[in-house]
Amino acid sequence: MKPIAENRYTLTRPLFYEGMGYVVRLSYGKTANRGLMALLIALAALAVATLLLKLSPGLIFIEAFFAFAVAVWIKVYFPRSKARSAWKQLTKKYGDQMERTVSFYFDRLTVLTAGQETRVRYSDIDQILTTKNLLILVAADHTGIMVKHDAFITGDEEDALNAISRVREL
Repeated sequence: MKPIAENRYTLTRPLFYEGMGYVVRLSYGKTANRGLMALLIALAALAVATLLLKLSPGLIFIEAFFAFAVAVWIKVYFPRSKARSAWKQLTKKYGDQMERTVSFYFDRLTVLTAGQETRVRYSDIDQILTTKNLLILVAADHTGIMVKHDAFITGDEEDALNAISRVREL
């Protein structure tokens, strides 16, 4: 069967980090923001307590520094570390640079990487996300399929999205 659209590109570390980092930030973003809000409230309470107890105002700066460090870890380091460990697992399986072909058919898509084919039914796709360079299709089992915007060799991104939405609407 001939595909409706076909996308071929080499998955590199920067592309993978772009996609994976975005997905990780989305998946825990609300929880992280609530945690940061709680941290800010705790910092304010500590600052008030420090001033009421007539302790050194320098303590407020030390507390603020540690709160800032925790915020950076939650918003920057954690998503990057998740992406880094996922990249390591992927490169163990496929090598450093992976040629990928994503083919969109009437009812499913296939991903061909290093001779291994993975099939995903459109009805299993829960989310469609977009980054600067990627279209990310997230399946029910939390598998992410990355499709590079400018790497269609037949059809285009609109054809692929139309095929997916046609099946998802049924």
